Amino acid sequence: MLALALGSFARLTLCVTAVCGATVLARPVLHIEGAAGSARFVENLGQWPADVRFAASIGGVVARAECGGLGFHAVEPDGRATYVRLVFEGGAARPEPQGVELLPGVHHYYLGNDPGRWRTNARAYAAVRYADLYTGVDLVLRAEGPSAKYDLILAPGVDPAVVRARWIGADDAQAAGRGVALRIGSAAIHELPVVAWQTRADGARIDADVRWTVDAGGALRLVTQGLDPALPLVVDPEIVWGTYLAGGYVPGSPTEGTRLVRAGSEGSTFVAGKTFLQSFPVTPGAYRHTPPNGHYITVARLRGDGSAVYVAALGGSEILWETSGVSDVDALSSDSQGRVLVAGYTRSVDFPTTKLAFDRTLHQAGAAYVLRLSADGANLELSTLLDGDVAEGYSIHARGCHAYEDGRVLLGGSFPGTTPAFLSTYPPIGTPPTPTSAFPVVSVGFVTCFDATGSTILWSRILGDRAGVSQLAVASNGKIHLSGSVRGPGFPTTPGAFMTAKPHPTNQILYALQLSNDGSQLHWSTFLGTAESSEVTWAYDLSLDDFGVLALSFLTNVRTFPTTADSLLPTPPPLPGSFSGGGILRLAPDGGHLVASTYTSAGYGSLGAPHVDRSGLVTAVGQPGSTFPATPGAADETLGPGSEVQIGRFDPRLRRLLHLRHFGGPVPKFITTASVHPDRSVTVGGSVQAPGLMPTTPGAFQPNWPGAGVGGFAITLNLTVDGVEPLASGTQACRGSIVTEAWRNPVAGAADFGLYVSGAPENARGVLFIGRPAPAPAAFGGALLHVDRTAGLRALRVRSDEFGYLEAELPVPALPPGTEFTVQFLFQNPPQCAAGTAFSSSNALRLTVR
Repeated sequence: MLALALGSFARLTLCVTAVCGATVLARPVLHIEGAAGSARFVENLGQWPADVRFAASIGGVVARAECGGLGFHAVEPDGRATYVRLVFEGGAARPEPQGVELLPGVHHYYLGNDPGRWRTNARAYAAVRYADLYTGVDLVLRAEGPSAKYDLILAPGVDPAVVRARWIGADDAQAAGRGVALRIGSAAIHELPVVAWQTRADGARIDADVRWTVDAGGALRLVTQGLDPALPLVVDPEIVWGTYLAGGYVPGSPTEGTRLVRAGSEGSTFVAGKTFLQSFPVTPGAYRHTPPNGHYITVARLRGDGSAVYVAALGGSEILWETSGVSDVDALSSDSQGRVLVAGYTRSVDFPTTKLAFDRTLHQAGAAYVLRLSADGANLELSTLLDGDVAEGYSIHARGCHAYEDGRVLLGGSFPGTTPAFLSTYPPIGTPPTPTSAFPVVSVGFVTCFDATGSTILWSRILGDRAGVSQLAVASNGKIHLSGSVRGPGFPTTPGAFMTAKPHPTNQILYALQLSNDGSQLHWSTFLGTAESSEVTWAYDLSLDDFGVLALSFLTNVRTFPTTADSLLPTPPPLPGSFSGGGILRLAPDGGHLVASTYTSAGYGSLGAPHVDRSGLVTAVGQPGSTFPATPGAADETLGPGSEVQIGRFDPRLRRLLHLRHFGGPVPKFITTASVHPDRSVTVGGSVQAPGLMPTTPGAFQPNWPGAGVGGFAITLNLTVDGVEPLASGTQACRGSIVTEAWRNPVAGAADFGLYVSGAPENARGVLFIGRPAPAPAAFGGALLHVDRTAGLRALRVRSDEFGYLEAELPVPALPPGTEFTVQFLFQNPPQCAAGTAFSSSNALRLTVR
């Protein structure tokens, strides 16, 4: 298998920026599967072959800085050694690499019994520099976690075409769109397509045409067209990983695609979707139940580089009243053990269930299901239906689920018609459903808790007349939160809630409520809507921060939805014809008032799917339609053909748009889901129309498209801006690590540049350090500082708010482009802080003036 040894370091995504008056061709990512932590380039004192100057071990692959290029050596599972080199032709005959950024500690090598062969006190460096690789071109190689990155630094006036790269040991390199397709042994690899732009002095961006080409001798070259030689060039380096999740397309078969993605523990990502194809690539040993002519649910657990822990598929073929089985997925959750919970609905009578399941038989038109897979994907630990006596053509749907650590399952959704008796172990919340001639089939919400085997319903409750459950979330204290839409009368609210009376008796508005851990007590309940009789508002994703503040996205057809006056967009922009708009709100932990509420778009495109971190920082993903401008320095600033997703980040009060980027490209795609990881990277998923290069990565589960037609995909992106580079992670604070980011790129003279911080101790005093990077991290009261306190240090006092959030405006002086400085926050921990140290620090950032 070559994914580990070879396919993982064939990625060449390029970025060109300005540093010290030069042009930088920056950060091709050589991603190596399975790596963890920061690698160290150790100098060669004779312990390795003479041509090797420095070596670093990254995920079982040894990256070697050699005189003639970059070498990569690995041993495959069958014991065969594999070695490839990336060389740069036409420049210096044997460029001599030098170590830079000395790291603390030394390495000793005691080789055999002969002390004459022993080598001690070998120094380690964070990076290696090749000076004058070409005339006016330097190369800097560094290792960051699971990736090796290099910058090609070009002096002013140097044409990027001077760089000529070649993989030794890689065959059949061919240009493919903006990327490169090549083969290494039996592995077919797609390098990432080139997405490029140029940045003006004011931060505005201009699309640039940059692509790979393969010359007659098989070398790789960059071809540029229509560039302004006075401006820096950036080729997008922000894809962390990307993979297809698709079967070999069969003409005439229905669409397949990714429906849900969710961030899991330890950097993993869970992906669920659907397919009609038995050719869907299930991994060996993973659970599979794919009868012929069926409609299958697909479940994958991916590592932090996009490779697969497992990919499973299950579903049914026989149904009661159609010609093909239909199953779909609507909810996804996981626990800290890596077990995944999937819920949705099925109309297949042979949908797989477990022996102890509460309900194994499909009686009517369709049923909800919930299932759990083991951490390795090999075993179906739990699978049960939730069926009922409902009218033909209508199904019970599961809309939300939660996986408790002890194996219990919380399931929420809606059902039509008469109430299945087993769904009411507690009295209904509100007036029981009352079908009428106007509403012969009533949508009723439910929330149900199963035991760990799926055999017993521990408790359940139903909601009132025409009130459905769209989403659920469980707070760290176990309290259960539900949201959805309500149309009928008699839905209860609680004293002190934000909106205790339904403004209009028949309109469809939002609700939010909180139940006790066992569902027996209604702690609070509120409406969220207007008095307009025509209002129809839908609830989408629901998320909670560490303080119990609820974030909810919505889509409405009214312009008067309740918002906060100081929000970004308290009233939507004018839109001719019928109105629809999206928005985000944050509700206080007791349901008593809006912390913040804003529109985010006009039109059906909306920034929804909100995810909040522990401080309440909101990251939202949705279809184009937002009226906000893209962040200066963010990727893909101009929406173009095929750009179908926007990713926005808002402050906890929804007053400032901290980041907005677009993601798309020339390949038609449809985004259906998104999730935010603890490190704030974002995974998006959906379906893509192929052929066409998607930005997949070598080493990912399925980097190459298996056929033609429509299939699923998942891609993880970092939300960074040009000129801002993370240097080191922060130390643990009271609620985890502290993260700082910039809300735009540092352009010389930019008065609106600044930093924001999330995860700091609440109401804590702190200091923002600005200066040069330290030669080595310095310990300070349990924290690590990466800013040199001995050389021109500037310190600004700061203070976090009650949620551990703060913003610090930092106008950029009129410095020469390329000027670099380092920033980092230090906070004093309160005595009761779980970190157990006097101080905690954020991650450090390297800022490069543009």
